[in-house]
Amino acid sequence: GFDPARRAGAAPPAERNGAEPNPAYAGLLDELWAEHEQCAQAAHRTARAVVPIHGDFRPAYVRFADGVTAAINFDRSGLGDPASDLAYFAFKLWRGMFGTTGDWQRAKIAANAFLAEYGARKPERLANVPYYWGAWILDSLERHTRFKPRDEAAESFDHAVAFHVEQFKVACRCATGVRGAQGSPVSGKVEKGTAVESNMNAGSGE
Repeated sequence: GFDPARRAGAAPPAERNGAEPNPAYAGLLDELWAEHEQCAQAAHRTARAVVPIHGDFRPAYVRFADGVTAAINFDRSGLGDPASDLAYFAFKLWRGMFGTTGDWQRAKIAANAFLAEYGARKPERLANVPYYWGAWILDSLERHTRFKPRDEAAESFDHAVAFHVEQFKVACRCATGVRGAQGSPVSGKVEKGTAVESNMNAGSGE
Protein backbone atom coordinates (compact mmCIF):
# COMPACT_ATOMS: atom_id res chain seq x y z
CA GLY A 1 0.00 0.00 0.00
CA PHE A 2 0.91 3.67 0.01
CA ASP A 3 2.86 5.11 2.92
CA PRO A 4 1.99 8.83 3.13
CA ALA A 5 5.07 9.43 5.27
CA ARG A 6 7.19 8.51 2.25
CA ARG A 7 5.95 11.49 0.22
CA ALA A 8 7.80 12.40 -2.97
CA GLY A 9 11.08 13.39 -1.38
CA ALA A 10 13.46 11.42 -3.56
CA ALA A 11 16.27 13.17 -5.37
CA PRO A 12 15.26 14.90 -8.61
CA PRO A 13 15.39 12.61 -11.65
CA ALA A 14 18.45 13.06 -13.84
CA GLU A 15 16.45 14.39 -16.77
CA ARG A 16 15.22 17.32 -14.64
CA ASN A 17 18.66 18.35 -13.33
CA GLY A 18 19.20 22.04 -13.77
CA ALA A 19 15.48 22.85 -13.59
CA GLU A 20 14.51 25.62 -11.19
CA PRO A 21 12.84 24.42 -7.95
CA ASN A 22 9.25 25.52 -7.59
CA PRO A 23 8.25 26.51 -4.02
CA ALA A 24 4.98 28.11 -5.12
CA TYR A 25 2.87 25.04 -4.32
CA ALA A 26 4.47 24.07 -0.99
CA GLY A 27 1.66 25.59 1.09
CA LEU A 28 -1.05 24.00 -1.00
CA LEU A 29 0.60 20.58 -0.80
CA ASP A 30 1.00 20.79 2.98
CA GLU A 31 -2.68 21.68 3.25
CA LEU A 32 -3.74 18.77 1.05
CA TRP A 33 -1.54 16.25 2.91
CA ALA A 34 -3.12 17.43 6.17
CA GLU A 35 -6.54 16.90 4.63
CA HIS A 36 -5.47 13.44 3.58
CA GLU A 37 -4.84 12.59 7.24
CA GLN A 38 -8.61 12.89 7.74
CA CYS A 39 -9.06 10.37 4.95
CA ALA A 40 -6.60 8.10 6.76
CA GLN A 41 -8.70 8.23 9.92
CA ALA A 42 -11.77 7.21 7.95
CA ALA A 43 -9.86 4.38 6.28
CA HIS A 44 -8.60 3.08 9.61
CA ARG A 45 -12.19 2.85 10.84
CA THR A 46 -13.10 0.65 7.89
CA ALA A 47 -12.67 -3.10 8.22
CA ARG A 48 -10.04 -4.19 5.73
CA ALA A 49 -9.41 -7.61 4.29
CA VAL A 50 -5.81 -8.79 4.52
CA VAL A 51 -4.96 -10.78 1.40
CA PRO A 52 -1.95 -11.39 -0.84
CA ILE A 53 -1.41 -8.23 -2.90
CA HIS A 54 0.85 -7.40 -5.82
CA GLY A 55 2.32 -4.25 -4.27
CA ASP A 56 3.07 -2.54 -7.60
CA PHE A 57 -0.03 -3.34 -9.63
CA ARG A 58 -0.13 -1.33 -12.85
CA PRO A 59 -1.31 -1.80 -16.45
CA ALA A 60 2.26 -2.34 -17.68
CA TYR A 61 2.54 -5.43 -15.49
CA VAL A 62 -0.52 -7.20 -16.90
CA ARG A 63 -0.15 -9.51 -19.88
CA PHE A 64 -2.77 -11.03 -22.18
CA ALA A 65 -2.12 -14.05 -24.43
CA ASP A 66 -4.30 -16.85 -25.81
CA GLY A 67 -7.22 -15.99 -23.58
CA VAL A 68 -5.05 -15.94 -20.44
CA THR A 69 -4.49 -12.89 -18.24
CA ALA A 70 -1.37 -12.84 -16.06
CA ALA A 71 0.43 -10.35 -13.84
CA ILE A 72 4.21 -10.07 -13.63
CA ASN A 73 6.84 -8.48 -11.34
CA PHE A 74 5.85 -9.62 -7.86
CA ASP A 75 8.96 -8.34 -6.08
CA ARG A 76 6.85 -6.02 -3.89
CA SER A 77 4.13 -8.53 -3.12
CA GLY A 78 2.98 -9.29 0.41
CA LEU A 79 -0.10 -9.24 2.61
CA GLY A 80 -2.21 -6.11 2.65
CA ASP A 81 -5.39 -4.27 1.80
CA PRO A 82 -6.58 -5.21 -1.73
CA ALA A 83 -7.87 -1.65 -2.14
CA SER A 84 -4.26 -0.46 -2.34
CA ASP A 85 -3.64 -2.58 -5.45
CA LEU A 86 -6.93 -1.49 -7.02
CA ALA A 87 -6.32 2.19 -6.35
CA TYR A 88 -2.78 2.10 -7.73
CA PHE A 89 -3.82 0.28 -10.90
CA ALA A 90 -6.69 2.70 -11.48
CA PHE A 91 -4.41 5.65 -10.71
CA LYS A 92 -1.77 4.51 -13.21
CA LEU A 93 -4.48 3.95 -15.80
CA TRP A 94 -5.95 7.40 -15.11
CA ARG A 95 -2.59 9.17 -15.06
CA GLY A 96 -1.36 7.41 -18.18
CA MET A 97 -4.50 8.22 -20.13
CA PHE A 98 -4.55 11.85 -19.00
CA GLY A 99 -0.83 12.25 -19.64
CA THR A 100 -1.17 10.85 -23.16
CA THR A 101 -4.37 12.58 -24.27
CA GLY A 102 -4.80 15.54 -21.89
CA ASP A 103 -8.47 14.51 -21.78
CA TRP A 104 -9.80 14.19 -18.22
CA GLN A 105 -13.03 12.61 -19.46
CA ARG A 106 -11.30 9.71 -21.22
CA ALA A 107 -9.02 9.23 -18.22
CA LYS A 108 -12.01 9.09 -15.87
CA ILE A 109 -13.91 6.62 -18.06
CA ALA A 110 -10.98 4.21 -18.25
CA ALA A 111 -10.30 4.18 -14.50
CA ASN A 112 -13.99 3.98 -13.57
CA ALA A 113 -14.52 1.06 -15.94
CA PHE A 114 -11.75 -0.89 -14.22
CA LEU A 115 -13.10 -0.19 -10.71
CA ALA A 116 -16.69 -0.92 -11.74
CA GLU A 117 -15.73 -4.30 -13.19
CA TYR A 118 -13.88 -5.30 -10.04
CA GLY A 119 -16.61 -3.87 -7.80
CA ALA A 120 -19.24 -6.00 -9.51
CA ARG A 121 -17.45 -9.05 -8.10
CA LYS A 122 -15.92 -7.86 -4.81
CA PRO A 123 -17.62 -4.57 -3.88
CA GLU A 124 -16.54 -4.77 -0.24
CA ARG A 125 -12.91 -4.49 -1.29
CA LEU A 126 -13.41 -1.06 -2.84
CA ALA A 127 -14.07 0.62 0.52
CA ASN A 128 -10.61 2.13 0.97
CA VAL A 129 -9.86 2.87 -2.67
CA PRO A 130 -10.52 6.63 -2.20
CA TYR A 131 -7.92 6.81 0.59
CA TYR A 132 -5.17 5.19 -1.49
CA TRP A 133 -6.31 7.02 -4.63
CA GLY A 134 -5.99 10.36 -2.85
CA ALA A 135 -2.49 9.50 -1.62
CA TRP A 136 -1.24 8.60 -5.07
CA ILE A 137 -2.74 11.74 -6.57
CA LEU A 138 -0.89 13.87 -4.01
CA ASP A 139 2.33 11.98 -4.63
CA SER A 140 1.94 12.64 -8.36
CA LEU A 141 1.08 16.30 -7.75
CA GLU A 142 4.12 16.78 -5.54
CA ARG A 143 6.38 15.36 -8.23
CA HIS A 144 4.67 17.45 -10.92
CA THR A 145 5.10 20.73 -9.03
CA ARG A 146 8.67 20.18 -7.86
CA PHE A 147 10.05 22.27 -10.71
CA LYS A 148 8.86 25.41 -12.45
CA PRO A 149 7.56 24.80 -15.98
CA ARG A 150 9.05 26.43 -19.02
CA ASP A 151 7.03 29.42 -20.19
CA GLU A 152 5.61 27.58 -23.17
CA ALA A 153 4.39 24.75 -20.92
CA ALA A 154 2.85 26.91 -18.18
CA GLU A 155 -0.77 26.55 -19.33
CA SER A 156 -0.70 22.75 -19.55
CA PHE A 157 1.21 22.66 -16.24
CA ASP A 158 -1.48 24.67 -14.47
CA HIS A 159 -4.23 22.56 -16.00
CA ALA A 160 -2.58 19.38 -14.73
CA VAL A 161 -2.20 20.87 -11.23
CA ALA A 162 -5.86 21.88 -11.13
CA PHE A 163 -6.93 18.46 -12.38
CA HIS A 164 -4.93 16.70 -9.67
CA VAL A 165 -6.37 18.92 -6.94
CA GLU A 166 -9.94 18.44 -8.12
CA GLN A 167 -9.51 14.67 -8.24
CA PHE A 168 -8.00 14.65 -4.75
CA LYS A 169 -10.95 16.61 -3.36
CA VAL A 170 -13.38 14.08 -4.85
CA ALA A 171 -11.36 11.19 -3.39
CA CYS A 172 -11.44 12.77 0.08
CA ARG A 173 -15.18 13.35 -0.09
CA CYS A 174 -15.63 9.66 -0.90
CA ALA A 175 -13.19 8.49 1.76
CA THR A 176 -14.80 10.49 4.54
CA GLY A 177 -18.36 9.70 3.46
CA VAL A 178 -19.43 13.26 2.69
CA ARG A 179 -23.05 13.35 1.53
CA GLY A 180 -23.33 13.85 -2.21
CA ALA A 181 -19.94 12.40 -3.04
CA GLN A 182 -19.66 10.24 -6.11
CA GLY A 183 -19.52 6.48 -5.65
CA SER A 184 -16.12 6.43 -7.34
CA PRO A 185 -13.14 8.63 -6.50
CA VAL A 186 -12.50 9.13 -10.20
CA SER A 187 -14.69 12.09 -11.05
CA GLY A 188 -14.89 15.82 -11.39
CA LYS A 189 -13.40 18.45 -13.68
CA VAL A 190 -12.00 21.94 -13.37
CA GLU A 191 -14.54 24.73 -13.70
CA LYS A 192 -13.93 28.46 -13.96
CA GLY A 193 -14.34 30.32 -10.69
CA THR A 194 -13.88 27.30 -8.41
CA ALA A 195 -11.56 27.10 -5.43
CA VAL A 196 -9.45 24.71 -7.47
CA GLU A 197 -8.90 27.30 -10.14
CA SER A 198 -8.09 29.88 -7.46
CA ASN A 199 -5.42 27.61 -5.98
CA MET A 200 -4.05 27.00 -9.44
CA ASN A 201 -3.77 30.69 -10.22
CA ALA A 202 -2.33 31.55 -6.83
CA GLY A 203 0.31 28.87 -7.25
CA SER A 204 1.32 30.03 -10.68
CA GLY A 205 1.71 33.65 -9.61
CA GLU A 206 -1.13 34.97 -11.78
